[in-house]
Amino acid sequence: MDIKIKSIFTLGNLIALDPKDHKLKDIAVLFLNGMRDWPTYNQTDISDFIKELKEYFGTPLTIERIENIKFNGQNAWQVEAGASIADLIDLSTKFCNEADFDKIINNVLNYYEQEFLRSLFFSFLFIHWLRTSWLQFFFQLCI
Repeated sequence: MDIKIKSIFTLGNLIALDPKDHKLKDIAVLFLNGMRDWPTYNQTDISDFIKELKEYFGTPLTIERIENIKFNGQNAWQVEAGASIADLIDLSTKFCNEADFDKIINNVLNYYEQEFLRSLFFSFLFIHWLRTSWLQFFFQLCI
């Protein structure tokens, strides 16, 4: 899986900045909740979370594999994170016709990467417009 958005923090910010309500955002929020519930202290990388998640629940990561892990008195955070991931897979299956965890996550990350690039492009255009407008205004004052 080629992940370009690498940090949980970055993905969380991109989701928070997304003004639209849509199913892919709902799926992304479930993914973010799962990562935040995972008990690894100071985990920052999405790929580390996915690796640990698959090591714990098994591969391929499915709702059935997640539901097979029961609470044992010591794994509350893993079970909680797993519930978010199971909900993510269920929601994606129903509304996006995709049950493969890796493909779901790729879809989420690709979407938010494109949104980031789009906002970056418009930011650069705005900065360019500001500089150009300011310079034109300044030169008009000087003439």
